[in-house]
Amino acid sequence: MSSISFDDDEDFELFVDHCRDLIRNRDNTNLAQDAEDEDLDDLDNQLKEWYEVYESGGGLPDGIEVAGFWNDLKALYTDNHPDYEWKNDKSRIRFGQGHEHSGKPIGYSLDDELLSSQLLPQKALIKHRYKRHPAPILWHLRKLEQHDGVAYFGKARISEIDAVSSVPWLDPSMKSSDFGEKALDPAEMRNEWQRVVDQDRIQNIKSFANNPKNSLFNPIILYADESNPNIELNVRNEKANLKVEFDFLRRQGGRGFTDYIVHPTETDLRPLWIIDGQHRTRGYAISEVGYELDVPIIVIPGNGTDLARTKVAKIFTQINTEAKPIEALHQLFLRYKFKMKGPRKTNFEIVDGLPTTGTNGSRPNVRSYEMALRLASTPESPLKNTIQFQDPPKRVASKNKLITVKAWMDYATKWFRSGSIYSGENSDDFNVKEVMNFFTAFAEICNRTDWPCRGPSKWRNRKNRWENPPGESNSKPLIQQVGPFGSLLDFYPNLVDFIAHHSIIIKGESKRVPDPNVPRPISKDKFKEVLSPLKHVDWNNSTLKRKLKGRQGNVKYISIWMYTAISHGIVYDEDKVMSNSMHSKQGQGILSKPMRKDFIDRPNWFTANKLEISMKRPFHTQKSGWDVKYVKRGETAENNLAIAKRWIDDLFEKGTLNLSKEDFTEDADGAVIEKIIIKGCWVNEIGDSANSSLTINNPR
Repeated sequence: MSSISFDDDEDFELFVDHCRDLIRNRDNTNLAQDAEDEDLDDLDNQLKEWYEVYESGGGLPDGIEVAGFWNDLKALYTDNHPDYEWKNDKSRIRFGQGHEHSGKPIGYSLDDELLSSQLLPQKALIKHRYKRHPAPILWHLRKLEQHDGVAYFGKARISEIDAVSSVPWLDPSMKSSDFGEKALDPAEMRNEWQRVVDQDRIQNIKSFANNPKNSLFNPIILYADESNPNIELNVRNEKANLKVEFDFLRRQGGRGFTDYIVHPTETDLRPLWIIDGQHRTRGYAISEVGYELDVPIIVIPGNGTDLARTKVAKIFTQINTEAKPIEALHQLFLRYKFKMKGPRKTNFEIVDGLPTTGTNGSRPNVRSYEMALRLASTPESPLKNTIQFQDPPKRVASKNKLITVKAWMDYATKWFRSGSIYSGENSDDFNVKEVMNFFTAFAEICNRTDWPCRGPSKWRNRKNRWENPPGESNSKPLIQQVGPFGSLLDFYPNLVDFIAHHSIIIKGESKRVPDPNVPRPISKDKFKEVLSPLKHVDWNNSTLKRKLKGRQGNVKYISIWMYTAISHGIVYDEDKVMSNSMHSKQGQGILSKPMRKDFIDRPNWFTANKLEISMKRPFHTQKSGWDVKYVKRGETAENNLAIAKRWIDDLFEKGTLNLSKEDFTEDADGAVIEKIIIKGCWVNEIGDSANSSLTINNPR
């Protein structure tokens, strides 16, 4: 496109808001691989300059310049953005052809005050512009009391609810470092806890609402902050009137007023909060049939205090985590933020300022979630911006992501349970610092330089094996990929136990207890000393990344290999560490299959109808593998015996296959077994060891 022309001032304002919505909410969009924040920020500044000139009466920008701007912006996205999309039917909410109000905006407009209704696609939010302030909205309600709570119910038109109601949504584009910092601050996020609206859902609801035969009787739940000067609630006995003025509107641009400010900070000015029903409200509000429908409403009053906000947020949490499930990450945030009691895995109860303890106590959940927040938000942390706390619809995952907070908690909550490294409440004084020391030490070991490792590493190609931030290159090191990163969390409690605990004999049994000679938190230098056998693991090695990618058995294998290396305590050279032929040697052969081990005993036949075959377990193995065949008397064909998992017993020192004569007799339909051929091997994520074989002949 060589030139873009605007129909009028309103068209230009639609263009500016649409482009800002794309730029400001870039993490919700399909950005091209080579899109840079600097490019988007430059475009944002260009919009700002044009708008300042426009607001001062200097007119609209040159069409050729605007076309160049739009082409540059489109090029930063992988999805299709057609020319003039800011005023197509999905963006500009108007009555269609054939309607009596054809071409006019859909929305609350008693006296033709409404200039435009615009759907901002990245926020799925409807922005309205008015010529002047519309008449106040007045709803007639009735009182409803439950226990110590009061609410008011009645009916309201969808266009009225949409015109005066916002959603206290949580910014889905927030970096995890900002999320962590704000979530840890009790004064923050008081008005930020709802999910952002899903545009596909509201479009589906719009289609439903366009059918005049469809009804909507689910109540919309609203919160009215009586301290807001635009809200007036008059109660008389069992009746109430709720009046909402439009003085919250702000002048924007050359003409008119708006309810949503995009620049400099995105702010929804509408005074009521939608607690439940945001998708229904927005979907019906853009429907030329649904916008004028009367629906049930429930209004919960409050006085604007933190206590009132917390109360209404808990109502939302209870509705959306217990009645209608929401995204797992959002549910965890709500339960943490509002200290909700629940089942063992989602209990975040706080009593007298502390999480509860005991079998179903909240301490493991609270402390592991807080640990993730701190590690993701602390400036010097190797995990800054790497833990994902939100997963709203259509959001493109950050390149920095190593793990979700839910997956983090699957590992870390175990550290706080009975008998583990942080089971004692006194560990709350140092456990975050200790984990920080570990990751800092690990990053320095990986790169062979001091954290934050911003310069070239000491590897031959000078590239880091722990990137800061991850995702800077097109291909992350294996240990910073989603999946393999979990091996560090699986390995960590064993590492801490190895350093900070020792074995003592209590009543004839060996017990692991804290070593009083090891100060806590474990220092970075101590971690580095113990982790030194890992310094020659090349996490960027292409074979390593191909063999050990994903999030299945590879996670456990990497954890096992690292622990055997540090417990052995010897630093081997890179060739030995990365070898594919150093089988089951501690600290060596990370790309090697296990060593073959012969059977410990070689039985001649069943004893008491039982047959037990064992192999000594070598290092770097995950399980034993078995193959059993038999030959019936009078035949030569070998028959496979299907092996049940319960027959296999893999212990730390050996693996055992337990067979019974009954299993063979049943499989062979009662025939006499003449010969049994047993093969056993050891398995890890790289492959299987060579087989050990045993042939047993029936002595009778």
